[in-house]
Amino acid sequence: MSLRPPPNRIMVIDDSAVVRRIIEGILIRDGYYVDSFSHGPEAMKALSNRQTPVPDLVLLDIQLPYMDGYNVAKLFRQNRGLDQTNIVIISGNDGVFDKVRWRMVGAKRYINKPFKPGEILSVVHSVLAGGEHPLEEWENE
Repeated sequence: MSLRPPPNRIMVIDDSAVVRRIIEGILIRDGYYVDSFSHGPEAMKALSNRQTPVPDLVLLDIQLPYMDGYNVAKLFRQNRGLDQTNIVIISGNDGVFDKVRWRMVGAKRYINKPFKPGEILSVVHSVLAGGEHPLEEWENE
């Protein structure tokens, strides 16, 4: 009998309920645990109250109510225990400036909306396996 490691936990932070449900469905079908939140303060409160475990990866939208995704990413990087969490940006803003700014706050990858289900899984698998996505490649996407 082989023991498999438990599935990774992924946090989705996006103000669109539709986007959250789509991503949840993709990830759950692939065997991941998923926690979803509509904005950053809600996610951070759940983490600080230990209502949700620390995720292995966060899929984070840029344009969020109450606190934009840049500041949510900064909170992850500034909090011990969360500072090593993988962050992947999902956004409709795909300019070079946006991609550079995300790299500066510690994002591993960037997925442009609208996305394909396979794209989500490809990026999640790559990041969780330790794959980096060099900034130069971002500029060519």
